[in-house]
Amino acid sequence: MSDVPASSLSGRPAIREAAFLRRYRAETAEPVAPWAAAGRGTPRLVLASASPRRAAILADLGAGFLVRPADADEPLLADPLARVRAAALAKHAAAARAASPSEAVLAADTVVALGGEALGKPRDRADAVATLLRLSGREHLVHTAV
Repeated sequence: MSDVPASSLSGRPAIREAAFLRRYRAETAEPVAPWAAAGRGTPRLVLASASPRRAAILADLGAGFLVRPADADEPLLADPLARVRAAALAKHAAAARAASPSEAVLAADTVVALGGEALGKPRDRADAVATLLRLSGREHLVHTAV
């Protein structure tokens, strides 16, 4: 898949996370990034995800970035936290291998857990409907690792 410039994404209303991060950045001193301290300039940010939500968050922050989904096998671990951490690391490793030295890679994964069981991504529309019905009215957790 080719890179997709963030400027080609449709505009979205600001979301709470983006607003919080904008306030936080305005109120705190920016740390010096290692690549800037080494005199290499600012790296190009690569989002290693096809998630429209993650792209919207970065776009709402005003970050310039490329979308380059990582091609990595997601581990099928039973523990939801272990599974999401391993998946995010696998995506980052795959994207980092394909990145140039001037690129900084951002990878993440999200897992929904119901009763301690990690639910996989729906295979099709019928599976998505079945998953939503299973979750409906029940407490569940959403874990994200970056």
